[in-house]
Amino acid sequence: MMRAIIIEESLKGGTLPPNFYGTRVKEYKHPLDEDTMVTIVELAVAERHALDAGMALARKLLPRRYYAHLINDQSMYIAFPNCLVHLERGDDEGEHQAQVIGQTFDIPLSQMRFLEMFEVDHPDAPAQGSE
Repeated sequence: MMRAIIIEESLKGGTLPPNFYGTRVKEYKHPLDEDTMVTIVELAVAERHALDAGMALARKLLPRRYYAHLINDQSMYIAFPNCLVHLERGDDEGEHQAQVIGQTFDIPLSQMRFLEMFEVDHPDAPAQGSE
């Protein structure tokens, strides 16, 4: 099973692709940066549907500033607008290639800490003060 992590505001029309392979698990607000609050939708997607789900997301993303991803313990599909990248855990060169692709869509490097996402859902979240 893979988890799809999608920013609702990143989707054309603000809705998931029609016939999206996935079961909604949760939805929550999340700070994208210090000025922008977004809604994260998390879905469970069967492995056999992950590639199709990733491509459907890539086609549905707005043309700038956003990506979506599907992740499990060992691999990740990163959906950029009309582009899908596969990344394995620990692949530093692959992460760099994905970041270069993401920068062509005006996505800040600080929001593309893909390898850290295997450990923490949102490593780029702005600091919320001391805990």
